[in-house]
Amino acid sequence: MIYGLIAANLIAFGLELAAGASAWGPSPQKMLDLGGNFGPLTLHGQWWRLVSSTFLHFGVLHVGLNMVCLWQARIVERVFGHAGVAAIYVAAGLAGGVASLAKGGNTVSAGASGAVFGVYGAFVAFLWLRRASMPEAVWARTVRGMGTFIGINLVYGLSTPGIDMSAHIGGLAAGFGAGALLLVGRAAHAQRIQRAVAIAAAGVAIAAGGLVALRAPVDVTPILTKFERVESTCIDTYNALLERSKAGTITDGELADRIEHDVLVPWRGLRAEVFAVEDPPRRVAPLFDDLRRYAVSRQTAWEALVAALRTPPGQPGRFDAYKRAAATTNEDAGAVKDEIARLGARTK
Repeated sequence: MIYGLIAANLIAFGLELAAGASAWGPSPQKMLDLGGNFGPLTLHGQWWRLVSSTFLHFGVLHVGLNMVCLWQARIVERVFGHAGVAAIYVAAGLAGGVASLAKGGNTVSAGASGAVFGVYGAFVAFLWLRRASMPEAVWARTVRGMGTFIGINLVYGLSTPGIDMSAHIGGLAAGFGAGALLLVGRAAHAQRIQRAVAIAAAGVAIAAGGLVALRAPVDVTPILTKFERVESTCIDTYNALLERSKAGTITDGELADRIEHDVLVPWRGLRAEVFAVEDPPRRVAPLFDDLRRYAVSRQTAWEALVAALRTPPGQPGRFDAYKRAAATTNEDAGAVKDEIARLGARTK
């Protein structure tokens, strides 16, 4: 089963590369497109991202480290069996994904290490519950090695920006619980398969409950998606009109009319929709503040340009109002882009 999980992760990484992802550091947007875990989407219908994100990785180093750690945990399969390891991996991976969402913030997360930490957590449960069955020296040496491994990974994760420690800790805790449930009681070995199935089912149920509990009261995904689409269309249209003006194929008056009709009309509608969102979820509230300010400043700049184009040539200060508005728009656009950039990427 361990080798099968490693193969599945490597195949998924190959599909990433085939889809155009960078081998050394794919962008958050690319990982989002491929199925990364992202709160506004995962919590509003795209639950499958909890699964897909556990097989995606931010580059060859990320997948390599996770797979080496998983390969080193082969002993866990001898302890819990094929079904037991599969159940632990599933439950821990889902728990890590939910823990990542619970942390909040607009970040795209991906990686198998929540599930991998769960496998190690299950082995910690074995060391705790089966201490009497092991020679003291072997047990002590194993505990020291396990403690060192987990400690180094936790310290590294806490001290390195971009590491999703909530997923690591959530997976570790879930793995420990799953391992304990597979071992506790005299009938544990005889019930290994049944318990594994029950743990996997419980992991799915708990993850579903977590999604329901974390779901924001307002689904802002449609308006955020629409904002990106309409903004891109409006700016492309505006730039095309400017090129026509420079080429001399339309007059200033015609340019003003086209900006008014083809750019400002859809933009005003978009601005109204952004302002109509009441009490956006906490995790996206700062982004909405920036979007609203940007929508206003962009509209003000285009309206100032239209007014300037309709002013007779040669009048002093004809484009001064537009230039001031455009400068503010550039600043506000930068603020929006900075906020979107904070989506960043979290590896797990």
